[in-house]
Amino acid sequence: GLNRLAAIALLFMSEEDAFWCLVTVVEYIMPRDYYSRTLEASQVDQRVLKDLMIEKLPRLYAHLESNKVDLSLFTFNWFLTVFVDTIPAETYLYIWDVFL
Repeated sequence: GLNRLAAIALLFMSEEDAFWCLVTVVEYIMPRDYYSRTLEASQVDQRVLKDLMIEKLPRLYAHLESNKVDLSLFTFNWFLTVFVDTIPAETYLYIWDVFL
C-alpha cells in the first residue's frame, strides 16, 4: 500500500519531501495502526464498510453474500492505498493538495 503512495509522491516531490509526505500520511492523517503489522485500523474500516452496506445497501450486500463474495478482497487495497488505484490521478492529486 505505502509503496504506491511513495511512488506517486516521488513523481512530484524530492525524495526528502516524499518521505515527509508519507510520514504525514501515516502519523497524522490515517488512523493509528492503519499500516502496523496487524493492520488493525484497516480491518476496523473494513468492518465499518460492511456494516454500512448492510444498513444502506442491503440488497447489494445480500447479493454479494449469496455469491460468497468477500467485500474486503477488493476494498482492502482501496483503503490501504487511499484509493489511488481507483480514482483518476487528477482527483487524488487535488485531494493530496488539500490535505498535505
